[in-house]
Amino acid sequence: MYLTRKNKNPMPPPLPAVLLRGNTPLAANRQARYQWLALSPHAPRRTHQQQVRQAVRQWLAVDADHPPAGLHLSWSYAADFAVVAAAPCQIGVDATAVDALDGAGWAQVLQLYGAVAKPPPTASEAARLWVQIEAADKCLRTGLRECSPAVAQARRRCGMAAIAAPAGVCAALAWLV
Repeated sequence: MYLTRKNKNPMPPPLPAVLLRGNTPLAANRQARYQWLALSPHAPRRTHQQQVRQAVRQWLAVDADHPPAGLHLSWSYAADFAVVAAAPCQIGVDATAVDALDGAGWAQVLQLYGAVAKPPPTASEAARLWVQIEAADKCLRTGLRECSPAVAQARRRCGMAAIAAPAGVCAALAWLV
């Protein structure tokens, strides 16, 4: 929590800088909008959460925890960045640093959560698969689940698109089709 020196009253953390904005076409003349935020480096997770909520209020003029009917929000953190997405349909967005895991780590999580028998040859391809899994489960509002035939079938209900991200970060947006 940020405090003033004079009166020790809590102040909101600084508003994060917007790094990148974009749109992703969905189906039936709908689109999702997203923006990347540069969060306070090395700040606690709570500060990052406050910064995301402030940015949503400024960007969309809505309460991030209680958006109006017909507006769906999703966000994800990767290092000192956050991506926030908004759409008129159920969505999920996920981001991760490409170097978040080594080759063995990516192989383990992809086998457990994605039923990927042979891991992709590069960390960026593994990260791409991972964010798709996470984005789909966020879109379905189930939380991350180990892969099974039923989970794989449910995830196929989601459309998927890679979205532009800062260097070293991979991100995907999922929506119900």
